[in-house]
Amino acid sequence: MPYIISEQLKEISIDNAFTCVQGQDYGYGLGVRVRQKATDWGLNKGEFGWDGAAGSYVMIDSEKKVSIFIGMHLLNWTAVFTGKHLQIVEKLYKELHL
Repeated sequence: MPYIISEQLKEISIDNAFTCVQGQDYGYGLGVRVRQKATDWGLNKGEFGWDGAAGSYVMIDSEKKVSIFIGMHLLNWTAVFTGKHLQIVEKLYKELHL
């Protein structure tokens, strides 16, 4: 599994503003986004997951044994919801003292 969730595009430049609405701190493993550096509020390097086309979101932080799934179906969700998934995760991490 480490191969799947480790950065696989080291030689390729990607525009995360287009490909990952969760921000610039992600690269790509085999089919999932992979966090390249920890956040100051506790999300670990190596957290991985996927953003669905209609706004669904999944993240897995295997180091802290936490997974979060947000299910929604809203086409063009980025127009009103960009950045909100990670804000929800941050609030949960702080509330749960992770």
